[in-house]
Amino acid sequence: MDKPVISGNIITVPSDTIHLAAIDDFMSDKLAEAGVSASVSADIAISVSEAVNNAIEHGNAGDQNKKITVKIEFKGNDLYVSIKDQGKGFDPDSIPNPTDKENLLKKVGRG
Repeated sequence: MDKPVISGNIITVPSDTIHLAAIDDFMSDKLAEAGVSASVSADIAISVSEAVNNAIEHGNAGDQNKKITVKIEFKGNDLYVSIKDQGKGFDPDSIPNPTDKENLLKKVGRG
């Protein structure tokens, strides 16, 4: 796969930041369809872009042969967004707690 594939409320893209614009457009369209305001939509887009960047950089370790899948769901007044990569994963208990006082001001490694 070398371009984004959209199926309903799911978009799958190659693991490359060049596809962030396609994800932003997808999210904007789905949020607008649901009646989400432009300002709230912009905040959500920033969060999703950051999470996708993390999936590309850390999850898939920059491997452009791997994929990122973003799914958006609305349940009543709740919004659910899931972002999946094809990385090996990690044990979250093996990393320092990002909310501990000594970690609060760190620029990286805070999730």
